[in-house]
Amino acid sequence: MGIKTISINKAIAIVAKSPPNRWVSLSIIQIMRSGSAASE
Repeated sequence: MGIKTISINKAIAIVAKSPPNRWVSLSIIQIMRSGSAASE
């Protein structure tokens, strides 16, 4: 559980530093959805 949270935070940090990118945003949403679904 903790590992998924760390990877999500890393992904968000990477996107925050990068210029807006639709594909990156979509992949992060998918990661967060799968992560929350797994924790539930």
